[in-house]
Amino acid sequence: MQSLVNANDVDIPYKDENQNRDKKDSNIDSPFIHVQSLAFVKFEKNIFQSFTIGAYISANISTANRISRQLLEINLDLFLCGAGQMLNEICEAFQGIIGYYLDSILIKVSPIFYNEDAINVIDVAKAYIPQNNNEEISSNETGFDGQIGTTGLTASISKKYSITKTSNYQIDCNFCANKGVRWSHSATRGGWSGTHKHSVYWYINDNLKGFRVTFMQKLCYDRKSTFFGKIPETINQRPILIHKVIICFNDLTNLNKSFEELAGKLHSNQICMDLKSHNGSPINISNEETNYINFIRTLSLENEKDAKIHYA
Repeated sequence: MQSLVNANDVDIPYKDENQNRDKKDSNIDSPFIHVQSLAFVKFEKNIFQSFTIGAYISANISTANRISRQLLEINLDLFLCGAGQMLNEICEAFQGIIGYYLDSILIKVSPIFYNEDAINVIDVAKAYIPQNNNEEISSNETGFDGQIGTTGLTASISKKYSITKTSNYQIDCNFCANKGVRWSHSATRGGWSGTHKHSVYWYINDNLKGFRVTFMQKLCYDRKSTFFGKIPETINQRPILIHKVIICFNDLTNLNKSFEELAGKLHSNQICMDLKSHNGSPINISNEETNYINFIRTLSLENEKDAKIHYA
């Protein structure tokens, strides 16, 4: 598969350590596909921050036990979701805390209808998993004074420390009879350690043609310091970075057979944004691997008002 990062912009070595993971390492029992999206934001030549989404997707059609109708079961395992090193950890010329941190994660499963203009209704067979949840989570961080977690606050003191942080972890599950379901997960500065597995159970009706799966990272720019004395104007206007991958399954006909053919393959690609030359428009990369499935990857700078549209 062709790389989508311009070789003249930045040389990005990458080794996929998950490519050879087998089904036992996943939270999914049936055949699944491995989807990966790598996003890069370049600040200067060879100075960039990376963002990763890695997930397993499984779909299967079976005959429901209690009702004589076909059941579509969709399982998602978002096993990897995070932001790379802050820029001052990469380059000593950067002072203070500079870069993007993961604010929240959005996961959506939405239907594709034969007639999108008609009033269509999803027949839900079972409760969506997970449901709403709000709990406290604890995380341990160890290191040396002046270097805390992934924020990159550096100093010359070398005394070792160990701290425990407690924060609220929240899952908002919202669903609509004709738009599907979406989960919004909160994240902390240390990353995301939330629920990996998400499940959807729909009865198949005559209007349902296929479905879309969306994974989205909302990343916020840390303004506590400046970029070589000045924050780029594009970040001042739109401090939120949206990294999104959409997987469209366009036809439920012979779904099980088609999924087995796609199973075991890594579907990965890269998308890159240069902040100095970026004109403000979203970067969209679309590639259709078969008539059955296609991928859309998006990287965009947005303000808080525009970012809320993704959660509608």
